[in-house]
Amino acid sequence: MVSLSQRWSRRSSRLTPATIGTGAVANSVIVSAALDSVFHRQLRSTVAGLWLAGVGLAGFTAPLAWRRTGAASALPFIAVVFGLTGLAVAVLRANRAGLIISTVLLGAQILGVIGSAWQLAQGVEGTKATELGRLGIDPELGVALNLLYSAVAAAVFGWIVKRWLSRR
Repeated sequence: MVSLSQRWSRRSSRLTPATIGTGAVANSVIVSAALDSVFHRQLRSTVAGLWLAGVGLAGFTAPLAWRRTGAASALPFIAVVFGLTGLAVAVLRANRAGLIISTVLLGAQILGVIGSAWQLAQGVEGTKATELGRLGIDPELGVALNLLYSAVAAAVFGWIVKRWLSRR
């Protein structure tokens, strides 16, 4: 495993008079150092585990959608399986783009919490209830699982924000 100081020395060795003026290398080093200090191994494992739980949910739903409503309705679930699998691998490898995308997606789950809670409070009706019913899933259970997943993701985002703020 390459330490932060080794990464810094490799990147800083690329500093030349031509690159210093652009700030591109320096900004890259700062962002990488900040991400490395926030996303320690346990947090990366937690985020990857959350993405893999999403893979499990989408992987469970894809065959149901395929059998009950056709191949076209299974495609979004299949895309989620591949996308989240790739994202989990990127997070475990501490890939900068994967960490940034994960942070944004985890932060957006706050909206999922609000939306799912609202749906449960008002009753699951309309197209969501019809869609889940066609899949053979109880609409309230489906939305409750979505609320649970989004709440865990929002809590992990809170952990990221807390670590980031403590590093400043």
